[in-house]
Amino acid sequence: MKTLKRISASSLVAVCTIAMSPTALEATEPATIVVDDDRLQCPDADLDTISAAVASAKPGDTVQVCPGVYPEVVQIDRPLTLAGTPGVEAFDCFGTAPSQAGDLDPTTYAVLTRPPGIEGNLLTVASAGVTVTGMVLEGALGEPVDSIYDAALHLLSGTAGARVHHNLIRRNSLGIDLGSDGSATTRVDHNCLRDNQFGMASQRQDFVGGVVENNNTFRNTILAYEVGWPRASTRQSLFAHNVSRQDRITFTVSNSWNVSIADNDIEPASTGVQPASGNTNIRITGNRIFGGTTAGVAFSATAGPTSQKALVAGNDISGFGRTPTGGIGIAVATNAAGVPSIDGVKVMDNVLSHNAVGISVQLNNLGVQVHGNTSNDNRQFGIRAQFLFGTASSASFKDNVMLGNGSPNLVPSADAFDNNRPANTWAGNVCERDIPIGTICQS
Repeated sequence: MKTLKRISASSLVAVCTIAMSPTALEATEPATIVVDDDRLQCPDADLDTISAAVASAKPGDTVQVCPGVYPEVVQIDRPLTLAGTPGVEAFDCFGTAPSQAGDLDPTTYAVLTRPPGIEGNLLTVASAGVTVTGMVLEGALGEPVDSIYDAALHLLSGTAGARVHHNLIRRNSLGIDLGSDGSATTRVDHNCLRDNQFGMASQRQDFVGGVVENNNTFRNTILAYEVGWPRASTRQSLFAHNVSRQDRITFTVSNSWNVSIADNDIEPASTGVQPASGNTNIRITGNRIFGGTTAGVAFSATAGPTSQKALVAGNDISGFGRTPTGGIGIAVATNAAGVPSIDGVKVMDNVLSHNAVGISVQLNNLGVQVHGNTSNDNRQFGIRAQFLFGTASSASFKDNVMLGNGSPNLVPSADAFDNNRPANTWAGNVCERDIPIGTICQS
């Protein structure tokens, strides 16, 4: 192996004033260790496997991976940078051609893939201070064990402060298994996650103090982002400025608190954002959510404690549903037993159109405020408040605009509907057709 030089500009200045041995320089300055599987793209490479390069690296070094295919499982147990190629940044994440093994040019991309017959996570980060960039991670496929999937990239809890950016992560059961103890900000940004089952999830450990932004997700068949689940939570984290296309569900949120889902551009196959049980202080704000079959934002009551305090504000939600009565912009639902999904939700200043129902509230939910929304040109109702069974609570509907909703050919349909009208407050609303007639519009 050739000697890895560790000389920086600052060290050269020091040489002018202080006699310093080459050995001392090598001990203190970070090195770049070059890896090439066949030494065709980088003839002077130091090593031909990523694992060997990581094992030889010192804290602060860079492992530079040249284009090629690397069938190995890698664990990073020290602070370093794993850097692939800039070709990943030019990849069209939303290209419609299916992702297939072997369809990427090995002279352009650095592809880390699982060796035949080997199970487990493809790349595991087990140290703080790690950066992963420019890599293609693919082929971590398999059936879950006790509902836990192998991941293309697994961030352990002690990796706070890691950064994962500008990678292509595709054809995996789970793209990124998020984890952080919150002692420093973990950033996951500018990645393409496509044709996985799950894009990102915190399935093995909590994810605390994270920023997940400016990622693209495409055609993930189960979920793009699983934000918490009964075995692990997500806390004090931001998911912002991400673009989702044709993911079945873009976000689910459960067992999590102080999470913000903001300013994302979402076009799901089914549902945009689905908060479930066990959450506290969830904010869903400023998102554009368009065109799925089921709902833009759908609160659901799953097993676990009723969620507390949510804000849904400033979103633009349209085009949900494929039938006259199917597809809801914002749904605050219950389960089949009438158990509420939320205690304390504010639905404010959203714009909803061309759904079957703009806003639908099951009146078993507690502390519901629907204020200042514009819900026009929906196929059945602008705002629907309904009580089906169980115990009803009162809700507040104020200063909403609901115009052009419903159709004479669709019964029932109206701008506003409330089948438990005496229990609820409607004030300052603008609409033309209401049920019960004359009790809601301009009241």
